[in-house]
Amino acid sequence: MMLFKPYDSCLQILEFYYLSNNQRQSFCEVRTNDTNIAVDLKFLECSSHGDKCIWECELEPEDMQIQPLKDMQIQPLKEKHFMDKYKSEIIQRLTNPEPILDHLLSKLYITDEEYDRIRSRDEYQEKNRELYKVCRSWSSKGKDEFYMILRKKNPHFVRSLEEE
Repeated sequence: MMLFKPYDSCLQILEFYYLSNNQRQSFCEVRTNDTNIAVDLKFLECSSHGDKCIWECELEPEDMQIQPLKDMQIQPLKEKHFMDKYKSEIIQRLTNPEPILDHLLSKLYITDEEYDRIRSRDEYQEKNRELYKVCRSWSSKGKDEFYMILRKKNPHFVRSLEEE
């Protein structure tokens, strides 16, 4: 067993294990928030007889490669898809979902059973809610198809949403 023990005692001790004495071992990556100070590193071999330093080095600031951490960078938020962004408005205001349902059925985005279940609802808001239950699992491609047919069949409705 190997221990990675940073010279700075405020950092954690990390345990490393050999996979096999005959195999090349995994690498170790060290990250620091302060690149203006030197970092002292040591590998200790620990046993019941005590710790034995088998490797040590000091990384000077000029020796360190400064790279932004990918997982720490702020990623721009993806804008919601039209269908997600205007869910409430579409449910409440899309008064004739049947042409959209017909198209989605013809393109196999909904099944015959889903089509019948949605159409069996009495009120258009109920039909729209049922459609949204079905489309939750759609990829962006399915949502794009919904948007395209909605824009084609109800251009004034789509424009009114986008202008709000």
